[in-house]
Amino acid sequence: MINDIFQKILVLSVEGSILGLVVFLIAKIFRDKLPSKARYFMYILVFIKLILPIDFKSIFSIFNFIGTNKLIDSSRNLGESVLFNGSSNSNFSLFTCLCVIWILGMISFSAYILMFYYNLKIKVYKYQVEIDDDSIYDISQECFEKTNIAKDTEVVFSAAIKSPFVFGFGNPLIVLPYTLLNDMTKDQIKQVIVHEAMHIKLRHNIIKHIITIVNIIQWFNPLVWIFSKLVQKEAEFDCDYEVTRKYEADDKCVYTSALLTMAVHENNNLASLSFGESNLKVRISSVLNRKSLSKTASIISIFILCILSLSFLTAANENRASITPEASTNQELNSTDTIPNTTASQPSDINIDTNGINLSIPGINIHAGENGVNLSGPGFNINAEDKEVNINGQQFNNK
Repeated sequence: MINDIFQKILVLSVEGSILGLVVFLIAKIFRDKLPSKARYFMYILVFIKLILPIDFKSIFSIFNFIGTNKLIDSSRNLGESVLFNGSSNSNFSLFTCLCVIWILGMISFSAYILMFYYNLKIKVYKYQVEIDDDSIYDISQECFEKTNIAKDTEVVFSAAIKSPFVFGFGNPLIVLPYTLLNDMTKDQIKQVIVHEAMHIKLRHNIIKHIITIVNIIQWFNPLVWIFSKLVQKEAEFDCDYEVTRKYEADDKCVYTSALLTMAVHENNNLASLSFGESNLKVRISSVLNRKSLSKTASIISIFILCILSLSFLTAANENRASITPEASTNQELNSTDTIPNTTASQPSDINIDTNGINLSIPGINIHAGENGVNLSGPGFNINAEDKEVNINGQQFNNK
């Protein structure tokens, strides 16, 4: 049972990696043509493929031409053919050993991440700093109203962190470094809070935790970790766009200045969606040179997402009409079964007695005796001695 689950995980890992590489190439080639949200959703499709065993079969599936199931089946058969001696005269296959390693890896990563979250939460609240400035509360409420998230969302200032982030997913916190109060103006702090609030509105914090679960399950695949970094970067670009798409030039300058200030406090970790993430130069350039999204770009983005979904999120159609050499041979063999074959059921027979020699082969009887040679079969009779021929009841005599 567990071996079957591991085999399915391997299939999803291979297929998801193929989709991820295709998305990476599309995002790389058409980066200036596609909006950040389209690139972000393309990477989300990758993680959907990595975690969900979708059995919806389609003739449009790319896996009709890429036999990932057969590849993993062959690998499993090879792995199960290699046996190791265990205790009590029991044997373990190589595939079973790999499955055990996979389970132990998941347990280890789960324990590490849970411990990391627990320690981070302790650190945030242990070094929490109470702020008596009512203007910070007013700024927070203004940002929550602007992003349309719950106004009771808690904003926490902590002296133990260096970069702002969103923590949690049920009742998420916006955690800000205490040093912001000295290093930034109130307008810059406002941009930081609205950015983190936008992450909550766009459900980036929830998606981040789902991706973490995928990382735990697919921990053995290095491409999955790379895709996690890429989707996190696209989430930052998407958030920047949503925050600044209605901004005037002055507001964009304040926003980018906040990015520059936070760059020195950059903090890339598992739990955070950080305002001061990497790719600073690209993000600032993207904000300052932002252009309105054209209808053509929107249509192209939707088209690409539909094609990727139809091609990669569907399973191979096993009953598709395709004739392979092996299938063609089988069809020929099957077709011969429908043709009556008298040779298979009537073996040759030779009898020698006092009357002469009698040879019986399928469909024909030959007798050689005192009266000459007689050849008979279905519908005919030939007597060489009497020179008499009988065909379908008509006699011909040539004496």
